[in-house]
Amino acid sequence: MQLPSDAGVQFILCEAAREEKGGKITLLGVYPDRKLLLPPETKFPVPMQLAFVFFLLDGEGPFNGTLSVNPPNGEPMLTDAALPNILKTPDSAGTIVIGVAPFPIIGFGRNEVVLALDGQQYHRYFFAVAAPPGTVFS
Repeated sequence: MQLPSDAGVQFILCEAAREEKGGKITLLGVYPDRKLLLPPETKFPVPMQLAFVFFLLDGEGPFNGTLSVNPPNGEPMLTDAALPNILKTPDSAGTIVIGVAPFPIIGFGRNEVVLALDGQQYHRYFFAVAAPPGTVFS
């Protein structure tokens, strides 16, 4: 067993993700800069449909995993939520898809997502930010 390196764990934030045959993943509503734009006058909390997608590009073995999400200046949304068994083979990327709907955004700022694999933590972030003036929301 070899845990993935920190650089070998990619994080994508999107609205939904679905695993397909042949190891493909369909992503819907990707936030490429991991920023959720919200009207400046937003009243919190705001329920959103989110999916956290992790690609394990290196490492190999079976892993036990947990996920935690820590919002800005608030109580953790998820704390060490157990993930299904993860098997990363040396000849392919491992994929972890966690859909959370509704996910409550409690305020503007940085949200920390912590993936833990057999005790090794991988910290990733996404942001709730006020949209610039003139932004149109549909």
